[in-house]
Amino acid sequence: MGSLIEANKFFCRMRSDWVDPKKKIVYQRAIKELDEPLRKQLLAIIKGDDSQLTDDDIKFLGESLSKKIDMAKSSNYKKNSTREIGLYKSVCRTISNLYKRTSSDKIKNAIFKNAEIQNQVDQIVSRIDLTNASLENKNKIFHLIKKYDSYNKEFPSYSDVLGGPPQLASALEVKTFTQEVKDDIKEIIHLMPTSVNCTIAIKGGRNDVTPLAAACFNENIPIPIIQYLLEKIPEAYKTEITTVNGNKILLIDDLNINIGRGITQDRYDHIKAIFKNAEKQDQVSKIVSRIDLTNTSPEDKNKIFHFINKYDLYNRRYCIAPDELGGPPQLASALEAKSVTPEIEDDIKEIIRVMPDSINCTAASVRCRDDVTPLAVACYNENIPIPMIRFLFENIPDAYKTEVKVQGTKMSLIEDLKNCIDQGITRERYDAIKALFDEFAEKDI
Repeated sequence: MGSLIEANKFFCRMRSDWVDPKKKIVYQRAIKELDEPLRKQLLAIIKGDDSQLTDDDIKFLGESLSKKIDMAKSSNYKKNSTREIGLYKSVCRTISNLYKRTSSDKIKNAIFKNAEIQNQVDQIVSRIDLTNASLENKNKIFHLIKKYDSYNKEFPSYSDVLGGPPQLASALEVKTFTQEVKDDIKEIIHLMPTSVNCTIAIKGGRNDVTPLAAACFNENIPIPIIQYLLEKIPEAYKTEITTVNGNKILLIDDLNINIGRGITQDRYDHIKAIFKNAEKQDQVSKIVSRIDLTNTSPEDKNKIFHFINKYDLYNRRYCIAPDELGGPPQLASALEAKSVTPEIEDDIKEIIRVMPDSINCTAASVRCRDDVTPLAVACYNENIPIPMIRFLFENIPDAYKTEVKVQGTKMSLIEDLKNCIDQGITRERYDAIKALFDEFAEKDI
């Protein structure tokens, strides 16, 4: 044994063992012959309150406890009795020897401080999955836990509700940002991925403060690091925070409220921009995940990404309930154009080709109407020429059967268009569209 580490482990173990009746009896029998004052002081050690102990008390306790534990072997303490008592005896002798050759005051402080730290480390490590971690990575984790320890003391008491270890939150509260801190942040996220979810930090009366929020409020954290966090944390742009009043609001909204009160306008504008971009990229990913790209060429894949970014009017609504809205919303968005150029006409045709399910999307909402398909959008939009509507009829099966929900009631699209004559739909436009409905209905007979 013979090391300060073992001494630390001993005191940690002694404090935790005291709640176990079978283990507690070992200590009770070991100290029952101690003088009353020293007995009380030993109990103070176990409870972690050692501030009143003198150097001589510590020395005598170390020597006495070593002897008394040797006498405390009991048939009542069956499991691993000899091994456990042997460990306590050896550790106590280690402590006693340390007192003999080192300043007892320094040893006392080191033992109890490190014992507390070790207990915190053990609590945090117990919340990390180390199943597949290499020895090198385990050592890095222990190092980072001890290095970024701002919230280690509080963590054991709230570990069940805090989401993850507090090292990332601690690292993001630095007053001076260096390359070393930057590297550590990336290592923490890599080795302790659940650290991104920790909500232990408190900022200006706010609760549930995540590491991302801590980074945004800390003017010492550069914008690229915030962007890095957004890339690593799923849906980070949706991060909420609990205000002093107990209300939950979006982090980006709280930052806006605090412009001029710790957050500069420039910092807010940069953060808002990367939040918005993160949301957009997340929407792109979700929409792409709903498209079968099995036999899609690289060129067409690039076009799909281009269209999703370009025609994004209904991206957010679609991502909230994609199962209910039929298909990607790019065609509906393109058909909302205020002026139709040859470029937009070509895009509409290409969207139908590379994203054929887009014809079934019902994400659009027009004039108090729901379940609005791209064909309906085109008919309502006076900027969409009749030849383009014909193209849609030619590429949408049973287009003449299209329905729309008006104030909760379903009716045929052509009937609703008739009701809108002179209320956004001209008689001439209605007649032209009605002719298409009749033509394609007749072809289906």
